[in-house]
Amino acid sequence: VSCSEPTAPEGRRGNVAIPFYIDRDGSGTRTPADTGLGGLSVGLVGANSGNTLSRTGTTASDGVVQFTAVPSGVYSVTLPTTLPAGVVLA
Repeated sequence: VSCSEPTAPEGRRGNVAIPFYIDRDGSGTRTPADTGLGGLSVGLVGANSGNTLSRTGTTASDGVVQFTAVPSGVYSVTLPTTLPAGVVLA
């Protein structure tokens, strides 16, 4: 999974919040019917001006993982090789 959205203006830092949820109603967007996927280990990896950034976080009960003070740059999201039973990424 990768994100092409800028995290912050060049030379600045910003916060990144990524939601993971079970799309219970099949809408393709998060709705009140959906369930957050808590306890998932998520990595954020990328480079900024030649400096490599590698952080890990865990999703909260609402399914959101947050990374703070992320320098502007391009990042990829890494997920565990084993997901909770019944969870399929789409």
